[in-house]
Amino acid sequence: MRRINLLPFLVALPLFLAAGRPATQPVSPPGAIHLPDGYHHEPRQGIDSTVGRIWKDGGLEIQYDIGALAGNYAQHIEHSDRLWSMKQVVNGRTVDIVKGKDGRVVVSFAADDRTIGENYPANFWATVSSDEDLAALLAIALTYPVAR
Repeated sequence: MRRINLLPFLVALPLFLAAGRPATQPVSPPGAIHLPDGYHHEPRQGIDSTVGRIWKDGGLEIQYDIGALAGNYAQHIEHSDRLWSMKQVVNGRTVDIVKGKDGRVVVSFAADDRTIGENYPANFWATVSSDEDLAALLAIALTYPVAR
């Protein structure tokens, strides 16, 4: 009886099948976020919320958590652990921005009373080590809420 070597066939089959599939398109960031040149977005698997990261190769990495149970991360930073904080309204959404003594900046949008769109609490955070990092975090996170 003649033996057939299946190894080359088993290795080539997945490659052949994958070649016929279209390439996956990048997933857009949440809300109305527009990424500056050089930034990328990667959604991640959350349990009860939408999570992911936005980053620039060799630069800033921003994490986010958006959902009904996400809460407000900024409010949970103890006052004794803060360098500064401020509250603002952006596109009709209240936002808390807090910089901790550890260099982490948190941008938290409160839940919105609208029944459509991105109305859940939304949190964005990154460890910033320069004014440029801070500017990038704010330029990205503050484009999140959809204008009313």
